[in-house]
Order: sequence, then C-alpha cells, then structure tokens
Amino acid sequence: FEYERALQLDPDQADARRNLAAARQAAERFGKDRVEGTLRDPFWVRAVTSMTRAHLLWLFLAVYYLCFAAVIALRYVPPSLKRAALGTAAAFLGLAAALAGTLFFGRLAYERLVHVGVVLPDEVAVKDGPGPGSRGAFELHAGLKVRLLEQDQEWIRVRLQNGLEGWMREADLGKL
Repeated sequence: FEYERALQLDPDQADARRNLAAARQAAERFGKDRVEGTLRDPFWVRAVTSMTRAHLLWLFLAVYYLCFAAVIALRYVPPSLKRAALGTAAAFLGLAAALAGTLFFGRLAYERLVHVGVVLPDEVAVKDGPGPGSRGAFELHAGLKVRLLEQDQEWIRVRLQNGLEGWMREADLGKL
C-alpha cells in the first residue's frame, strides 16, 4: 500500500506505478477478489482525484491570475475587435478559475471525508460485527481497496465498491 500512497502524493512516479503493478500481480497469485456488481466511483470523486492537490492548486492560481490580467488589460485596450476577444477570454478564464477552484476544494473535502484502505494479509475474514466472536460474512485478499467507514476499538467497518459492508481488524488494513 506504500506504492498507492506514493502515487497519491505524486501520480507521475513511473517507478511506483511499475512496482505497484508488480505487487498486484504477486498478490493475484494468492487469490483474487471478484467483487460482483462493482460500482464506479462517482464522477466528482474521479474528477477531484485525477490530479494531485498541488497540481490543482497551481492550475487554479494560474487560471485565476490569467483571468485577473485579462480583466485589467480590458481596462487599457481601446474599443475594438481585440477588446471583444479579450472580454470573451476573460469570461472563459473566469469560468475556468471557478472550475479549478471547485476541483481544488473538492479534493480537500475528499481527503478529509473519504478514507480508503488496502487489505494487507493474503486472506482475511470480514465479519458481520466488531469483535472476534462475530460470524464471518466473506473473505478478502491482499491488495483490495476498501472504503473505511467507522472504527470500534481495534475493528473497522469497511465497504466494498459494490456496497457490501463488514468489519475487519485494524491491523489487517493499510490506510491510504
């Protein structure tokens, strides 16, 4: 799960991407989880996680300052066809700045509200409730990403991509 964390920090790391692929192939030898009815992440999650927080911030700042510069240039350009084009560019840059700002603040909210983990052991039983006496619901294998919902002492309730939920020991998860 360290490769996943490294790619979250910098998605352009080719070594981490290659090592993650190799680790996933090795984990598949032990067993592969087939999640029935897998749902894709919502569009807003895919949009805000497509770039790092730093990239989104730089994009927002660049577009914002370009928009600001276009508005200032509008003040000093004499009325003509160039002024109309500059006004249109300023409007589009303003919309782009609003979109980039929304993506940046969406990324901040996602990092604060949505917690993800990776199953660490080769095979782990997910239980119906917290505690060792609870009945086993299903099994998961190493490398599967799960969403972390709540914690009860050393147990964490997880949700799979298809909505299936259960409890696992905290020690069996690597938090991203």
